[in-house]
Amino acid sequence: MNDLECPYCDAELKVNHDDGFGYAEDESHEMECDKCEKSFTFQTHINFSYHPSKADCLNTGHHIFSEWKQLWEHEGISTQDRECETCGKYERRNLPLSTK
Repeated sequence: MNDLECPYCDAELKVNHDDGFGYAEDESHEMECDKCEKSFTFQTHINFSYHPSKADCLNTGHHIFSEWKQLWEHEGISTQDRECETCGKYERRNLPLSTK
């Protein structure tokens, strides 16, 4: 995905954000077009989006957990975790490994 278009030739450009360049708001940033080699300025505007979802498990409902997933085994213990698909609540358990 490209960040902006050159105001002279409409080339699609990416802003090189090394060292934080181009992130500061309310400042004019200078850049040169890779295609036409003309310099121009741009301003950064940061927007936030919020997308609410019902989370009945945080109220009176039950968590909808994923299946237990194996993380690792160490010294006879199996460590597993799972997460609620709605709210992200995380659980971890340690189970002894069965010996044969």
